[in-house]
Amino acid sequence: MTMRFDATSRDLAERLFRSIGAGTRGSRGITRPSYGNGESFALHGIRLEAIAHGLVAETDRAGNLIMTIDGAPKEPVVLVGSHLDSVPEGGNYDGLAGVIAALLVLIEAKKRGSVAPIAGIGFRGEESAWFGTPYVGSRAALGLLEFPAPRPDGTSLKEAMRAVGADVDAIEKKERLLFDTLDVGEFWELHIEQGPVLVDVEIPVGVVDAIRGNVRAPSARVLGKAGHSGTTPHAGREDAVLRFAQMLTGMDEDRAWVHERGRDVTLTCGIVGTVPGKHAMTTIADEVRFSMDVRSVDPDVLDFMVTSLREWNEYVDWGGFVRTPPAEMSPEMIARAIAAADRLGVPYFKMPSGAGHDAATFAGAGISSGMIFVRNENGSHNPDEMMDMDDFMLGVEVLYEAIQRRGSQ
Repeated sequence: MTMRFDATSRDLAERLFRSIGAGTRGSRGITRPSYGNGESFALHGIRLEAIAHGLVAETDRAGNLIMTIDGAPKEPVVLVGSHLDSVPEGGNYDGLAGVIAALLVLIEAKKRGSVAPIAGIGFRGEESAWFGTPYVGSRAALGLLEFPAPRPDGTSLKEAMRAVGADVDAIEKKERLLFDTLDVGEFWELHIEQGPVLVDVEIPVGVVDAIRGNVRAPSARVLGKAGHSGTTPHAGREDAVLRFAQMLTGMDEDRAWVHERGRDVTLTCGIVGTVPGKHAMTTIADEVRFSMDVRSVDPDVLDFMVTSLREWNEYVDWGGFVRTPPAEMSPEMIARAIAAADRLGVPYFKMPSGAGHDAATFAGAGISSGMIFVRNENGSHNPDEMMDMDDFMLGVEVLYEAIQRRGSQ
């Protein structure tokens, strides 16, 4: 097994994980809000390290971090990267691993030379937890972002982006901001696996062949009529909580029907609650606020599930759906990643991604895209993410080798 990255690269990665994690750690886990202070802290930490290694590092008009070896090449580049933000009280490796991997790849390419021009990117705003819409930085860079309405608390994505210097006017005009400086030929993303597959099969690296699409209702409500818990007969109640339970049970029956026919689908309500300010133990709730997340690699399944959701429109205000289509990774890039792993002697597992990624945005925009997964204990979006550094460095090796094999297949 011939490896390119030595102990110096590993030490750099460990130091960045440690310092960025320490600077963005909350009471339980890591918190790097999209277009917020924690995300900016991570961005500036990577940027300073890139400059210290002789790279050019600056932000684009969507606020993303762009890293190049000698400034923007004139020919199409291999763009490598992932996102800098996290969910609230999440883990340190989700997103950040891919940005640090991009930095290592660029440093190595600068040192050894590269068969293809390479650029690195750290996206802002990939997580939907902060503004109810995902892939903000990548969609803005590609001229695909639609600004969502402000959240119920008044938080505005547009103003958050403006605060970090993003060109909101150009984003609203759908200008392809990334192509101001880079012509992107293909996009690679390294990411921790966010489920248990690689752990279960005891393999360190995954080669992703597809990414699930999703339909989300981030700010949905079940509506009812308030009443007294002791004096209102059940026959006449319009209980929002009971209606929510009936709706969710019905939706899960539809999900099970799809699953029984061998089709891919998941259904999740990650946010559920009555309104504490007006509801009490002795009150029949007139409102339940919740989120809905439906995922599948099959667009027909997503269409079916949306139709099922709309059957509850009599008393459900969905608040608008946000849809991201499924994405197929480039067969040629999949083949290169597999050939790279074989050449290096790195065990790999070919698999789909249940979670969404910025790579899906690029694939959906017609840009060839590939993904490398790194084994991760304890899942993702929680403080207990546990990526082994040996696995990470193997993933970086496969990523670099796959890039260097461009045009050799």
